[in-house]
Parts: sequence; structure tokens; C-alpha cells
Amino acid sequence: MPKKAKSTSFGGQKVTPAGKRHLESRAPKLRENPKTLLCLRGSKTSTSSTAALKSLALLLKPHSKVLDRKREDLKPLEDASSVEKLCSSHDASLFAIASSSKKRPDNLVLGRLHDGHLLDAFEFGVLQPGGPCEK
Repeated sequence: MPKKAKSTSFGGQKVTPAGKRHLESRAPKLRENPKTLLCLRGSKTSTSSTAALKSLALLLKPHSKVLDRKREDLKPLEDASSVEKLCSSHDASLFAIASSSKKRPDNLVLGRLHDGHLLDAFEFGVLQPGGPCEK
């Protein structure tokens, strides 16, 4: 018969020791952890917007995650639920999305989340990518 994990009380709820450690790591702290940037590609991207996205990820290197797969449902200025879900699953509070269309070529959308909800988002046009990725 397998042993049961000992449960302790954390805020009036019974929680296992592993759950208690997880809740304590997510609780407010005097010195907060650095914010993590999640870099995403939209359904269509150009080389200049992708290069700008990778340069931004390299600038924040230890605190950034790059997801290279193209995603069809990323439109943070219209519906933020998909971005909020991705950022919460990767524990990121900042995001950057590269996209390109005929109406808005070479776009870069930067935004931030607070408490898992979209706080603000800004859309920039990439004129000339520069930085570490540019040769």
C-alpha cells in the first residue's frame, strides 16, 4: 500500500508539502523575481520582424523564452485570451509577437500582463532590424 503524503494547513486549506512549496514560491515577496519575456511568432512573419524578435530575446537572454512555432490564433489587440493562456503556462509577464500582413508589414507587438490579464500592449513597425542578430 503506497504511503500518503502528509498534508499541512496553508491558509485554511490542506496542502501537501510539494503544494505548499509551490504556493510559497507564487506568493508575494519583498524582492520579486525578474520578469520573463515570451517571444512568439504570428501566423505570417517576415525576416525583418523575426530578426527583431530574436534580437529582443537575445537582449533579455536569461529571462526570455522563444517559441518558434507559428501560431494562428495570436491577435492580442483583438482577443487576449490566447496570449494570457500561453504566458501563464510559461510563467511570463511580458510578451512580444512578430507578425506581418499586407496592411501592416513587419509588426512587433509588445505587451505586459498583470495577475494573468493583459495590462497594456503596443504595436510597433520594424523599419530596419538591428542588434545582435544583424550581420
